[in-house]
Order: sequence, then structure tokens, then C-alpha cells
Amino acid sequence: MPPFKAKLKAAQQAYLQHKYADALEECNSALQDNEESPDGLMLKGKILFELEDLKASGEAYSAALRAQPNLLPAWKGLAELHNKTKNHAEAVVAFESLVRIGTSESQEKKQEYQQKLACLHQQLGNNPDAAKHLQQLLRGPLAYTEPAQRLHVECRLADLHMSSKSGEEEGMQMLLDSITSQTCPSGLHAAYHAKHLELLVRRMESQPARSTERSTETKACLDSAWRMMRCRPGGCCTPAPYLTALLLAEDQTLAHLEGRCTDAAGKALVGRRLCHQFPWLPQSAAAMALIVHHHLIAKGPPPGKAKDRTLIIQVLSPAMDASADSLPGWQLLSELQLQNEQPEAAAESAGRGLKCLAQRRSRGYLPPPEVAAGIVLARGHSLLALDRLDEAQAMFKALTDLSSSSPVSQLLDSVPKSVQQEALRGQALILKQQGDTAAAEQLLADLAQREQGPECMSQHLAQTDYGTLLLEQGNLQGAQVWLEKAVASASLPGSHSTDKQLARARLQLGSAYWQLGRPPSQEVRGQAYGHWLAAASVGGSHQAAAFAKLGLWYADFKADVPRARKCFQRALGLNPLQSEAGEGLCNLLRAEGRADTAQALCQEVSSRAPGATWAWRRLAFFCLHTGDFEKAVLCFQTALRGDVGHAGAWEGLGSAYQSLARLTAALKAYGRAIELEPKRLFSLVQSGLVLLALGNYTEAQGLVQAALEADPQHVSALFAAAQLLLASAKYRIAQGTPGMAAKDLALAARYCQRCSQGRGHLQVVWKLMGDVHLQFHAATPPAQDQEHGTEAQGCTHGIAAGGNGRGKAGALQKALHSWELRISAMKASRRAYARALHLAPAQGSLWGDVSATFYHEAQLRRAHPKLDPHQAHHLRASAEALIRGGLRLEPSSAALWAGLGTCARGAPHQEYAFTRSLHLDPKCARTWAALGRLYMESGARGLADTCFTQARSQEPADSATWAAMGALAGLSPTGGSEKADFYQHAVKLGAGPEALAGFAEGALGEGRASSGGVYAAARRVVEAQPYSAAAHNMLGLACQARGHFAGALQAYSAGLDVCTDHYEGWGTRDRIAGPLCLVQQEADPAFGLQHALELNSACALSLNSQHEEAVKKFKLLEESGRMHGAPSAWLSYASALYQLHKGDAKLQAQNALERGISDSPAPQEHAALLHAWIKLELADLQPTPPYPIPTHAPSNHQPDLQQLSSHAEALTAGKPEAAMLRPLWLTVSAAAAASSEAATAAGLRELVRSWRAQADDDSAEFEAELLGLDALFASQTGQKLQAARHAARALHICPWRPLQTALAARTALDASLTSSSSARRLAATFPQSHLCRATQSYQVLPADLPNEAVLMDMLTVMVTGAVAQPCLLDAARELRVMYKDALQRAHSQPHCASIWYLLASLALHYAASTQQAAAYRSALALCNRALHMLDCSSAPEQLDCKEQANGHLPQQQQQQQRQQQQQQQQQRHHQQQVQLQCMRSECHLHTRQGGSHEQAMSCAKAAVRAASGFCDPELTAAALQQLSRCLEHAQQRTKAEEACKKALVGRPGRPTAVLQLARLLHGSNKHQEALDTLDQGLQHLSVCPSVTAHQCVEPQLNLRWRLVLCLHKAQVLATMGDLHQATSVCQEAAGLSLTSGHDLQPHADTAQVVLGALSLQSAESEPDTPNAMASLSTAHKMFTQALAGKGKLGRQDSALVCWLLARTELLGTLRRKQEKAEAHAMQVRLRS
Repeated sequence: MPPFKAKLKAAQQAYLQHKYADALEECNSALQDNEESPDGLMLKGKILFELEDLKASGEAYSAALRAQPNLLPAWKGLAELHNKTKNHAEAVVAFESLVRIGTSESQEKKQEYQQKLACLHQQLGNNPDAAKHLQQLLRGPLAYTEPAQRLHVECRLADLHMSSKSGEEEGMQMLLDSITSQTCPSGLHAAYHAKHLELLVRRMESQPARSTERSTETKACLDSAWRMMRCRPGGCCTPAPYLTALLLAEDQTLAHLEGRCTDAAGKALVGRRLCHQFPWLPQSAAAMALIVHHHLIAKGPPPGKAKDRTLIIQVLSPAMDASADSLPGWQLLSELQLQNEQPEAAAESAGRGLKCLAQRRSRGYLPPPEVAAGIVLARGHSLLALDRLDEAQAMFKALTDLSSSSPVSQLLDSVPKSVQQEALRGQALILKQQGDTAAAEQLLADLAQREQGPECMSQHLAQTDYGTLLLEQGNLQGAQVWLEKAVASASLPGSHSTDKQLARARLQLGSAYWQLGRPPSQEVRGQAYGHWLAAASVGGSHQAAAFAKLGLWYADFKADVPRARKCFQRALGLNPLQSEAGEGLCNLLRAEGRADTAQALCQEVSSRAPGATWAWRRLAFFCLHTGDFEKAVLCFQTALRGDVGHAGAWEGLGSAYQSLARLTAALKAYGRAIELEPKRLFSLVQSGLVLLALGNYTEAQGLVQAALEADPQHVSALFAAAQLLLASAKYRIAQGTPGMAAKDLALAARYCQRCSQGRGHLQVVWKLMGDVHLQFHAATPPAQDQEHGTEAQGCTHGIAAGGNGRGKAGALQKALHSWELRISAMKASRRAYARALHLAPAQGSLWGDVSATFYHEAQLRRAHPKLDPHQAHHLRASAEALIRGGLRLEPSSAALWAGLGTCARGAPHQEYAFTRSLHLDPKCARTWAALGRLYMESGARGLADTCFTQARSQEPADSATWAAMGALAGLSPTGGSEKADFYQHAVKLGAGPEALAGFAEGALGEGRASSGGVYAAARRVVEAQPYSAAAHNMLGLACQARGHFAGALQAYSAGLDVCTDHYEGWGTRDRIAGPLCLVQQEADPAFGLQHALELNSACALSLNSQHEEAVKKFKLLEESGRMHGAPSAWLSYASALYQLHKGDAKLQAQNALERGISDSPAPQEHAALLHAWIKLELADLQPTPPYPIPTHAPSNHQPDLQQLSSHAEALTAGKPEAAMLRPLWLTVSAAAAASSEAATAAGLRELVRSWRAQADDDSAEFEAELLGLDALFASQTGQKLQAARHAARALHICPWRPLQTALAARTALDASLTSSSSARRLAATFPQSHLCRATQSYQVLPADLPNEAVLMDMLTVMVTGAVAQPCLLDAARELRVMYKDALQRAHSQPHCASIWYLLASLALHYAASTQQAAAYRSALALCNRALHMLDCSSAPEQLDCKEQANGHLPQQQQQQQRQQQQQQQQQRHHQQQVQLQCMRSECHLHTRQGGSHEQAMSCAKAAVRAASGFCDPELTAAALQQLSRCLEHAQQRTKAEEACKKALVGRPGRPTAVLQLARLLHGSNKHQEALDTLDQGLQHLSVCPSVTAHQCVEPQLNLRWRLVLCLHKAQVLATMGDLHQATSVCQEAAGLSLTSGHDLQPHADTAQVVLGALSLQSAESEPDTPNAMASLSTAHKMFTQALAGKGKLGRQDSALVCWLLARTELLGTLRRKQEKAEAHAMQVRLRS
């Protein structure tokens, strides 16, 4: 044997003997002899494998295989090695090699290799390959034949399919069919049965719902599940068949199938088996809960118990939370939670049930209708309980209306009738909560009246809700009936009622019995107690209310306070929010005198339960009673956050706000309480008082009257009504309406009388009654007899307007009677105060009130001797004694000390009393003012001024302080202006007659007599003091200043009647202030009041054109010597003499004036007298002066210049102000300008210059005024250019005077200088704000020029200048600037409609230049404004026709002049209205708004109707033309043409109408008619060049219209095809424009462009002809000139001309090829 084999054999033997080390040594020794021996290498690998040297072993096996690749043992060893090292990939290779080369192996070995490969592939995750190897063991040559082996392989193959997500279901189904047919669902095979059933269910779910295939599959699933559940032996070890059976049992399609578990018994059986075999599953718990509910509650006796429901919820809720998928479970859980008053949990459970329902339907299942609808119903009721009304309404609507498209409705196929009834009940409850009780009542009544049956199993709930609603509405009988029915229905079997539902019905039934038992009845109240006791025995949210009712029963009926307290405490323990229990317990504690305990209870409950509104409300009232108003507000606000509809809380909040003086907030709170309960008297009364404090008397009176309507005898309402009327009367007295104040006081007295009837112990009522009667000292109370009428209000008017004889006596008697009524009211006030004092004798303020009645009576009796003025002293002494008695009781009362200062006799006593009052109350402004008056009367003006300063610092709005300051200012010789201002301010603050008289007197002295305020003040003084002659004198002066001379005569006559009263000692005394003033002022004029009244009466006669009577009266005064020292009387005397026109009237008038001058008058009076004398002297020199002249004056009269000079020197010697002299100088200058003789004019002018030199007045203003006079007279005489030169020179001298600017612009406009360019420049700098003042100061303006005429002229210049000028590039910008400037000027005179008209016209032109809709809308707004102002002025604007103070035109001449001016102005207003309608129509056409064209048509028609009433063809034509434009926009071209033709019939040749008609005809292809129309227009322009109203503004406008019409004619000719004729017409127009000047340059540019376009069109129509070349040359020339011309083309126009020029150059040979290409490129760019 060779050594190699011997060694190898030895190694094999050692290997077999497990001597692996020796075997390895021998093997290595053998391999040294033959290193590539496969057997040796394979043996070495085995040895190394046994020695755990796996790596070396693998290398040995690999070397053996390299030596012999098909060595089977080596592959086996290598497979074993890789299997041990878990190198599955290499192991797969080894086993596959074994399968490949092991053909000689046995069948078992080959099957073993296949199984190994399947395991390796499975471990590698290569399941398909593993399945292939296993399938070879089932099919093919290597397939097993034994059933057990095949079952094992099938199970492994099934495991592969089950673990693979992408396995084939069909193959798996067949595999599982084989497995399940051989095994039972127990042990190792249970999973295969469960998977098999799952595949069946999946295949069933893949079929369409309600299909035959799905029914077949469903039956197969049920049969399989039933077989699994019934399998024997071993039974079923998986819950899959039970769960599947329960799932399929929930499908409503099972009702049509036959099966073991489709009925209720089968379902219960499956559920019990599931619970028995798999009790740990959540599905088992859910099934058990359903079974228990079915047997314990559904089939049990009603009502269901809460403990049973709680038990089922405890079992069911964890099961459903643990992913139990059961629709009946969700339905049951939500219903039970809702019945157990767990709305949040019920809503969540029902929501999850809806999600489960949606998932089931998506898988094709059709749950039973009662289950799906039950879940939706539970969801709706739970949301309703949570006050989520909108969501609940959606749920109920889905149940009642299946046709809705809501997502919930799509989950429901049908809804059972019982569920629909419940949904309707839910909707009724929602309506009830939303406040629609009528609809809720109707719906609940319908549900409650239905018969009990299977469809109305919850009818008791509807009956309970209906009865509760009737109970809340007060229908106790109906509530009792339905609640009894509800209790009976809930006790019937099958009602499905619960104990809590029955308890709630019993609670409401008990409340019905309780309210029916009024008056208390033992039987009825006993029934209520029984029901409440039964309700209290059941736990729930109602239990607290039941205990509260029991507490009420014990407290009110049984008077068992301890039990009532226990019941209330138990109710609060159950529910701290129970308001009835809380209120009842607090009432018990307060009745026991334990208010602190009640407050502590509210505090504790509010801290533990912040939602307890009753606790916050009670705590707020406690704080309100203790004075802690801030905390009360917080508590009320917290209570209202929880219950916003509690009227008592709002009322309490208002009271707290009112106590904190937060009146607006209090008013809002009271208003909210009144909204909730309109007849809440306290809120009504307090709201009225709050409004009274805010000064709103009207609304306050309305609220108090509403309270009185609710309860006419309500004391607080009557008292508040009297307070309101008293405050209103005080306000009316301050406003000057004592008659209305008297009515309010009379009504207030009646209210006080009603309030005191039967309640005489109320001291405040008597106090208020005394205050009401005391206020009658300033207002006449209504008379009690018919002799003097119902009121004495009109007596004072009778004095002012009375005539002679008995009328005057009757008026004085009425005034006297009114004073007697006031005295009687003081006595009535004293009696009322005495009653109050009897009830409260220790109240010092009442003694002060009684003292006030004596004081006011004393003041009233001093008004007339018949009123026994001698008693005034005793009355004042009594007043002082009474107020001293009050001070003994209340020595620290500042008001009583101030009253003592008023009543005390002697200045030292008064000063001490006032000082003491200010020491107690230093902030009382009225006391400071009274002390200041005392010092003022004593002569200490410095101390008085200090007191008044203190008073102002304490109360700046105190009227008494300002009146006292006016009195102090009146003591100063130079304080007249301050006196008037101070008194006027006092009057504005509501001061009395003294301030009114002071204001009127001061204003009259300062020359402000014509003011309306002065007249009103004088009138009010006369009404308040009818026996004051000074008051009548002031009224006469005010009437005279206002031009009401008849009224002045009446006032003077009444004053004289008072002065000449036949009672002794009454002639010279006068009391202006009356009884309201602390200090009486005596009138002491220089000549006596009666003397002044006679002089004023004579002057009034003269001014009233009663010259003869005036002259007689002046002569009497002159004879009696009373004319001496009255220069103004001499002036009036002279005027009356001159107006008589008798004999030498002028000489007599001059003599009277000279006598007045000889009396050494004051400078102002001297100037007036001299001015009148000069006017008389120069009367014959002026043809149309603004002062009166005699018609019989000799024309050859020349003025005495020497006498004029002497008079002027006498006046200037007194050093008067220049303002007094200038009217004289201007008058003389006007006479010089109007003088026909040069010598006289020169002498007058020299006289004026000498006067100016003496007065040292060389101001530029006066020189400009003189030049202005020359300009005006030149303008009147037709010298327009001379007038413009004078005005320009005046403007150069004085450029800052507004009137000079206006005059220069007007004269420039008249002269038509340089196309009004200078006028427009002047108007641009014209300061509008000073125009009226400047115009009024120019006393010599023409009579036909109103104040605003200059302004309108300026705006006319601006508008017409803009219209006449062409539309340049910057025209819109200029118009915008003009528009803004004119708008500012219009706002300075907003009363003038003409200004707004011109402003609207300017805005329309600006809009036309911009073509923007926004600009047209702005213009439309201005047009509407102007039209509204014109419509509102029913009469034309009043012109300022006032003359100078010392000269008047004859009355007839004035009347004629005024009527003529008013007619002219009225005609102008009507014209402006028509034009504004046309402008509005034009604006509507461009506003781009809906319906604008219809509005434009309406405005145009209105303009036509308005214009038809005038004989103005220009106006009618304009309106018809605008109507034509509107018809054209409305596509009614025929009617538009007719309207234009009518316009031309009335106004032939109107250029705008001609152009518009031609354009209409051209657009309608009526070219020849259009051409004829244009020819007629051109012919009319040639014959009648004055075609516009603005020719004076723009003389070249005619040429422009001719140019425009020519251009349009050329366009029409071109359209007709006559290009040569069109070109010739256009050439004519271009030549006309170029030869007419620079002003037509833009039109010239337009003509050039049109001519060039026509030439280009002609060249294109006839190419390659000599005419074409000529046309192209003409076109090129015209386009080039247009681009380089002086006119300004816009950007778009320039681009168009460039494009036309480029096109012209491309057609001709005027450029090289490169230039032509560039021109073509430019043309392309322009096109793009």
C-alpha cells in the first residue's frame, strides 16, 4: 500500500475514533505527499469542522471542490458548515449543488434538500423561491404522498403567504380551503381558519352593496363562521367567527337571508359564546353590555334606573375605547350617557359612532336604520344639551329631511318614525332657546297630541316639554294637564322612560300645582309637595331644583324654617348654581337678621362656583346697600356674564353706575333692563333722572311718562316727573321762553299735588312743590279765571305792540295781573315749604327756602305801585330773620350764609355773611360774584375785580360772574366794548334780564345795534320787565338799527306809556334788572328817559317816511329847548325837512345841519353832519349818485368851495380818525369825477388834496380808492379802456387790496384786453376770503353789482378762458389748479349758489379734458350741490341794498330797484338750474355706473321741461342738444337727430348743435345731409359772427368754430370719396388757422395733421401718378410742420404723426434705403 493511502487510512481511523488531533496530524502528513487529493482535503475539512475550526474547514472543502467540483461529500460538508455559521446564501448554493449533482441520492434525501432550500430562502426573505421549493414538494416528482407530510408542507406554504403582503389571494384561498377541510379551528390550525374566514369577508366586501353576489358571499361567510363555531372535537380557539358573525349581523341585508345568527336570538347566542370563550376581549364586554341592556332595561319595567345605566356604561365605555367596532355599542353608549346627563361624553361617543358608520358604509355595509339614526339623534341631543344649537339643528334636520345634501344625511338610508319624532322635539327645543316660542309651542303640541304607539315610544318627553313651555307662559291649567299625561305616559310599559325623565316631569308638575294653589290650598299644595318629594328622591341635575322647591314649600306654606333651610342647603350642596335655593336661603337669613351670614354665604359660593350668578347678584346688592359701589359694579358685571337676560342685574348695575356718577353707563344699563322688561318702573324712573342730569329733557320726560302709564299712582314716577318738569322750566327760562316754562311748572305742580295726596308724610314732596312754585318768580303762572285767559304769557307783547287808549291800558293791566299771579305763586311756595318744615323742623335748608319766598315776593312787589311796594321792607326783614333761624340749626351751611348775604340789611352784614360762606365753601362761584358786586357798589373796584377773578377760576361757565363783570366794565368810561362782550357771554350761559339788558345797552353804545342778538336780547328784556321804560327804549333802538322803523315806533310808544303812567311817583324811576338781580340799578340818562324816548320817537318817524309827523315833533322839541345837545336829532330833523320837498327844504335842512354842527358834537357825529351837509351841497353835480338828490335842484348850482374848506378845517381841528374823514373825501372826489365843468372838478380835487395834507393822510389805499372811483365812472360812461387803465394804476399803487384786484380784473374783462390773459392772471392771485368785506367797504360801487358779483366775474373769466382756449397738453393741469383754487373760494362763501354753479362748470371742463370717470363723478357731486342750493332757496338771494347811515333814497324808488334786481336774479337762478340739469346729464353719461344712461336721459328731459318755460332760445337749444346726446348714447339716433334739428330751429346756426347734427347724420351714412348741415353752419358763422355769449371774453371764438366745422366737412367729404374736395377744404381751414394768430395754433396743428392724412390717403388711392407724388409731398410737409410747430401735441398724438410720417416716407422716394428701413422699423415699433 502506498504511504499516502496508509496515512490517509490512519487519519480516517483516528477520525472515526474521535481522535481529531491525531487524525489532523495524519491527514496533514498525507497531504504533504499529495496536496491536491480530494479525499484528503475533504477529510481534513471534516476533522477541522469537528475541531470547531470552521474557517480552515471551509478552506479545505473549497480546495477539495476545486480539485473535484462534483464531489458530493464535500458539498454536504460545505452545506453543513454554512448552515452552522448561518451563512444562508452560501448554504443555498451548497444545497442547490447537492440537488443538481445528487441524482443518485434517495427520494427522501432529495425532499430533505428541497425543504432545506425552502427554509433557507424563507430566512433570506426570498419567499417566492421558498414557495417554489415547497410547491415542488406538493406537485411534481418530489411531491409527498403522505397526507400528514402534505398538510405540513401546505401549512408552511400558507405561512409564507400569510407573512407575505403581496401574496396571491386566489392561490392562498385554495391552499386555506385544503387546510381548513382537513383540520379544526383549534391549536396550530386556528390561525389558518381565521385567515380563511378573513379572505371570505374580504371577498364579500369587494362585491357591490345590495348585489346578488354580495348576498351569496355573505351567506358563505356566515356558513363558514357557523361551522367554525360548531366544530368538534376541540372546539373553536379563535374569536374570528364570532366577531365576523356579529359584524355581518349588523347589516340590514341579512333580513333577506337564511342563517343561524340573523335574528336577535342568534345574535345573543353568538355574544354569549364570545363572552364565555374569550372574556378578555373588548368585543366580549361590548356584547355583554348589549345583552344586559336588552334584558335589564329595554325589556324591564319602566322607568329605567340610573344605577343600571351606570353599570352598563362602566362595562361598555372601556370596551368601546379599546377599539371595539360596534355600531350598536356606540348607539347604546351615547344614549346611556345622555340619559345619565353626561352630554360631553355622549357627544364624543356619538361622534365616534358616526365615524364608524361612515367607515362601514364605505365598505359596503348597510347598518340597520334604527342604529344609524339613533347615533345621529344622540349626537343632536347631546349638542343641544351643550348649547351648540347650530350643530344640533344640522343633526335634527338630517333626520327629518333626507333630501338635504348634508354629509350626515348621506349616511342614512331611512329614518324610523320614532326617531323622526324625537328629532322634531329637538328642533322644537332649539326654537324655544332661540326665542321663537310660538313655533316651538306649535311643534310640541303636535308631538304631544299624537297617540301612544311603537312610533311614539318617547311621547312622554314631548308632553313634558310642552307642559313646561305652557308653565313658563303662565298657562297653568294646560301645563297641569300635559304634565299629568307625561307622568302617566312615562309609567307605561314600552315607554323607554328613565327615572330622571320621570323626575323632571314630576318637578314641573309640582310647580304647576304650586302656582295653581294661589291662594294657598292644603290639597293642591300637598300634591305639589308629593311630586317634588318624588323628584328629589332621584339623583340628577333636577334634584337641586326639587330640593329648592321643597325649601320653598316649607318656608312659605308650612313656615318650617329649619326644614326649609336644610332643603335650601341641600340644593346648594348639589348645585351651587341653583338660584332659587340661593335666593331663598339668603331671604331666610335676612329675615332672621343675619345679613352678614347671607353676605358671607354669597361670598363663599361665588368663590367656589364662579358661575353662580345668583351669588354674584346678591353680593352686588349687598355691596350696593353698604356703599361699596365699585365692588358692586364688578359683581353685577360678573353676574351678567353668566345671565345676560336678568333685568334685575342690569337695573342694579345701572344704580351702581349712577351712584358713581357714571351717567352714560348707567343709562345704558337701565336701557338694557327696560328692553328685557318694558314696564320695570325703577329703571324707567331712574333713566329719566339720568337723562335729566345729562340735559336731555325730552327723552327723560318720555321715560317717566312711560312709567306713569304703567302705574299712574307710582310715587317715584310722579316725583321724577315733577323734577324733570322743574329742570325743564329752569332751562326754558334761561333760554328766554318763560311761557313754555310756565306750562311745565304748572304740570309739575299738579304732579306734586297727586304725589302728596294720601302721602302727606313725605317731606321731599312738599319740598319739591315749594321749589316748583318758587320758580314762578321768573315765569308767569297760568291764570285761574277766564277774564285774563289761560295764560298771561302774551301780556308783555301787548305792551310792546299796543296802540293808543284802551289797548295800552289793557296791556298794562295784563302785565300787572301777571305780576300778581307770581306773587300768589310765592305764597303757595311758602305754604308748601311750611308743610315740609312741619315734618322736618330741624332742617336748616328748609328755613332758607322759606326765606327765599319772602325775598322774591319783596322783589316782585317793587315792580309797580299797585303791588304795594311798601311791604318789600318787611318781607325782606322776615327773609333775613328766617334765614338766621336756619343758620342756628346749621351754622356750617355755606348756602345759608350766602342767602343771608343776599337778604341782610347793611353792607357790613352782607360782607360778613358772604365771607363766612366762602370760608365754608371757597369754590362757590356765585358767592364770589355776589361779594364782588357788593364791593363794586361800595366803590372798591379792585376788590370786586379780584372776587370776579376768583369766581372765574372756580367756575368759568357761571353766568352770574360774567354778568357782574359786565356791570363792573360798565362803570369804566372806556369799557363799553368789554361790557357788551361780558354781558353777551353771560347771556350765552343763560343769564337773566340784567345780563340781557346790559348786553343790549353795551352793544347799542358800540354800534352793534343791527345785530340779531341785540334785538333778541332787547325783546327778551321787554318780555321779562314789561314796566321798564329803558327796556322799551333799547328795543326801539334795536328795531331802528335793523330798519324796522314801525316796530321802533311801537317800542318807543310803549316806553312813553310806562313813563307817563298816572300813578304818583312812578314817572322817572326804572328798574332794568327786575327781581332776579341782587342790586337794583336806577336809569339816570342825561336828559331823562322820557326825553330820550321822545327824541328817538321823532327820529323813528323820520326814518319811517312819516316826515310830516316827524317835523311836527321835532319842532315841538325845538320849541321846548330839548333839541339842544342832540346832534343826531338835528341830523334826522334835516333829513325829514329835506324829504318833504316843500319850499326851501334844502336850505332848511342845511340850517338844521349847521345848528347841529354848532352844538360842538363829538367827532363822529360832527363827521356825519358834515358828510350830510356836503352831500346836500354837491347834490346837483352827480347824475346818478347813491345819495338822495332833489329833482328840482338847479343844474347851474356850483358848490361853495370856501365854505366846504372851513367846515373841513373845523372838523379836522378835532383830530378825528382818518376813517371818519375818508367818506367825506370820497364823496367830494366822486362829485369831482362826475362834474361836467373842469374848473369845479379841479377845485374839488384840490380841496380834497388840501384836506388830506392837513390830516396828514397820504396812504396808498386812499389814492387807490380815488383811482378806483375814476375807473368806475369811466366804465359807466362807456370808456372801457380808460377804466381799465385807471384800475390797473390803482392796482399798481395798492396791490394788496382785494377790491383793487377785483376791479382791475373786471375792467380788463370789459375791455377784452389780450384775450383776457391779463384778467386770468389777476384772477389767479385774487384772495377770495376778503371779497365780501372789501365789496361792502366800497360804498360807490354801481347799484346793480351785488356783493358776490365780483367773485362770479372772476370765476367767469377762469371758466370761459379755459373753454375758449384749445385743449393743450397741459390744459388738464391748468384746469386742475383753477379747480382747486375755485373750490377754496367757494368754501369761503358756501351760501352763494352761483359760486357753486361756476365751480361745477369748471369741474366739468376739467373732467372733459381728462376723460376720467372719477373726475366726472366729482363734477356730478358739485352739480348736485349747486342744484340743491338753488332748489332750497325758494326766494332769490337777498341783495345788500343798505344805504349809508345818513342818507336814503325815496322809498318808492328803493322798492322798484329792489324788485328789478330780484327779478333779474330769479331769472339767472332759473337759467342756472337748466344749465345744471344739462351738466348733470353730461356727467351721468361718463360716470360708468349702473343706470347712469337712464339718469342722464332723465336729467336731460328735466332740463328741456325747465327751459320750455322761458323765452330764451339759447337755453332751450342747449337742453335739446343735451337730450340729443343722451338719445345717441341710447342708440336712438333718429330721435337724437330730431332733437338736434329742434335745437337748430330755435337757435339757427348754433355751432355745437350743427356739429352734433352733422356727426349724427355722418354716423347714419347720411353724408349729403351732414354736408348740407355743415354748409349752413359755416354760412351762418360768416353772416352772424356774434354767435356766443362769450364773444367779449374771446373775440376769435368765431374763427375757431369755422375751423372746426371745416375740418369736419373735410372728413365727411373724404368718407364720400371726394378726396380732392376734402383736401381743398382742409387746406382752406389750415390757411385760416395759420393766418389768424397764435391763439389758433393748436387748431392749426390739427388742420395740418388732417390735411396730411387726406393727402396720404389720396396718394395711396392713386399710386404711381404725378398727383400721388404731389400728395405725398403735401403730406410730408404737413406732418413735419405739425411735429415742429408751436402747438403742443400729446404723446399719443405725436406717436400717431410719427407713424403717418414714416408711412409717407416709405411710399415716396424722399430717403435712402437705410433711412427708409429705419423709418419702417419705427413704424413697426409704433404699431406694437
